[in-house]
Amino acid sequence: MKILGIKCSGHDTGASLLYEQSGKIELSAISEARLNRSKHSYKYPLLSIKYVLDRFNIKSLDEVDLICIDKHGENWLEKDSQFSRFFAKNLSKHDYDLDMKFNYLIEQSIKFPKEKVFYVNHIDAHAASAYYVSGFSESAVLTIEGGLGFYIGEGNNLKIIDRTGYNGDEYKDGKIISRSGSSIHRSNISNLYDLITSKLGLDKFAAGKTMALAAFRHTVKEENYLNIPKNRHYGFQTDYSELISSLSATVKNFKSSSSDKKDTEILQEYWVNIAREAQTALEEDVLYFARLAYEKSGSKNLALTGGVALSCVTNRKILDLKLFENVFVQPASSDEGIPLGCALWGYHQIKKGEARSKMTNAYLGTPNQTQDLIPILDKYKLNYKKSNSSEVAKFYPKEKLSEEYLADPSTDLEHSEIEVS
Repeated sequence: MKILGIKCSGHDTGASLLYEQSGKIELSAISEARLNRSKHSYKYPLLSIKYVLDRFNIKSLDEVDLICIDKHGENWLEKDSQFSRFFAKNLSKHDYDLDMKFNYLIEQSIKFPKEKVFYVNHIDAHAASAYYVSGFSESAVLTIEGGLGFYIGEGNNLKIIDRTGYNGDEYKDGKIISRSGSSIHRSNISNLYDLITSKLGLDKFAAGKTMALAAFRHTVKEENYLNIPKNRHYGFQTDYSELISSLSATVKNFKSSSSDKKDTEILQEYWVNIAREAQTALEEDVLYFARLAYEKSGSKNLALTGGVALSCVTNRKILDLKLFENVFVQPASSDEGIPLGCALWGYHQIKKGEARSKMTNAYLGTPNQTQDLIPILDKYKLNYKKSNSSEVAKFYPKEKLSEEYLADPSTDLEHSEIEVS
């Protein structure tokens, strides 16, 4: 069985292919940015699709059994199009490498066997990307990002318990309470954190820098400026709508306040404190959702994903709760993991596939072949020779090597490498 997963709308587009053969699963996945060299690429993932098909020597989409596409938003202006002719004609904003005309034309002309295409809810795709490769036979599953989702995984089934966001059906306690989005979708911590990041003058994908700035809290006197709402939790919901509206209308941000100052002045008390407040709120909210997940599932296992799962500080605090004995965090918790989640959702939830694959590392690309490097090295007249990991390690400062590696160098690289001088 061959299942293709695609994220083609929004940032971090890419593709994944799940190949089941003789009861075993092989996975290939890559982000378009890895191939077109444009960070967080918005381009329709033609390069990624070709890459994962080539990995398994698949010549045509006709050979694929199911094509699962991320439904990044579910209110489409045009039937059968996530982009629409209207936006393709009128959207002039070019964010990163976003080209709506290109994406729309590809979407409308690519040769997909329509009967094989299935659209996967964005939050569901995140959840599938974590649970189905966690190695757990049962688990609580949390997706925390622009949308929120709580699931219970049992065997090969992933049941939606609570879900909100992206204009999809709203779930509460396992039941649909509203179709195609509703007013109960409140602004959550991911939205607030992104806004604070922008106020700091940082790129919209730089939330990790906000987390880092919050770590300077010990250098300043603690002052609260954001007025984080105390009563912001509503079941499996959080409400930051008033605060976000207020902050959005505020002119003050680091760029406008420091145009003639050194960049290091972002370490001023005000900016450190708002980063601290945002980080503290994020940690409180994630722990709130983790407790809810434990209470509702009773599971000692937790699979975690969504952009907020990239907050390593917060993940540590989940472990410190000691509610869960085992926590699996999807390495590609951002939207880069969506294609993998689409393929896994299609295999287990639609095709009812039974084989499981445990993710022991994040290297789902095509393995490099040493012999492919030889022509490149020769072309540029570089000196080289065959070597091994122990020999290469001697070129690395000894004090930077772990004690484990020094005791047994074979614990890392085991394959022959090429040493280039």
